[in-house]
Amino acid sequence: MATARSQYRCSECRHLTAKWVGRCLECGTWGTVDEVPVLSAVGRARRAGLASASRPVSITCVEPNVSQHRSTGVGELDRVLGGGVVPGSVTLLAGDPGVGKSTLLLKVAHRWAQSGRRALYISGEESAGQIRLRADRIGCGAKEVYLAAESDLHTVLEHIATVRPALVIVDSVQTMSTTEADGVAGGVTQVRAVTAALTATATSLPELVTTLAAVRRGALQLAVGGIIGGNTFDVLFLSLSDAAYRDGSLYHAMGRADALLTVSVMAITAILLVGLIKRERKGIGFEGTAILAAYAASLALQFVVA
Repeated sequence: MATARSQYRCSECRHLTAKWVGRCLECGTWGTVDEVPVLSAVGRARRAGLASASRPVSITCVEPNVSQHRSTGVGELDRVLGGGVVPGSVTLLAGDPGVGKSTLLLKVAHRWAQSGRRALYISGEESAGQIRLRADRIGCGAKEVYLAAESDLHTVLEHIATVRPALVIVDSVQTMSTTEADGVAGGVTQVRAVTAALTATATSLPELVTTLAAVRRGALQLAVGGIIGGNTFDVLFLSLSDAAYRDGSLYHAMGRADALLTVSVMAITAILLVGLIKRERKGIGFEGTAILAAYAASLALQFVVA
């Protein structure tokens, strides 16, 4: 059972408070504090669904180069990290206020971008203009460094999906908040929820990498079976959950967005089945482009419904 409670957020500076006030205590703006719901149980379920379940694969299909350390461009930091950062990993940089954590991370983002890789710097404490001034002062102005001043977790995840960076810097995790967890920004519950979501985002790509590796090695049965087989079990578990749901049909209880997602998955699955029956031998199969088009359409509809 989800525990419903409320928080109040300023639409200007996104400051959170436990009760409604006419004037934001952080930025001083009048009439910008609105109520936002919090569902703790639902939040845990959604966080659990951020990362798809991993599938057992042959060790020969795991690319060894994917998990090698990548240099940050700062020698001493690389030494502390054992050679650099590892793709798919999450690293917490801690220290006393004022010791230069933000400056160091901005330098890392700059060096990372200079090597031809994109970096996204998320700041919940400073505006983009303030970060730009500091970047100019220390000589960090690479074009592949993207800045965003944001403290809402879901907006941060949208930025990551849009920019598609190779390195994400969140400064700092204590300023991030999500309406899917209890407490205020910086609290233990909020920090755990935000960290879990960011970790799930960082580790959600290895399954795709493994599938591509299987295709390159000619293990097509492993590549297809790893995805379709796992999704078959997901559907089976969903059916068992529907049978155990005591308040009628689980599908009837779904919201509009969930129902649209279900229909989209069914349509994509139908396209895939047609492709498996037709079995085109040359070029890109029609099902590949059709599935991508259907997926893009479902995302657009999800945005409209939401």
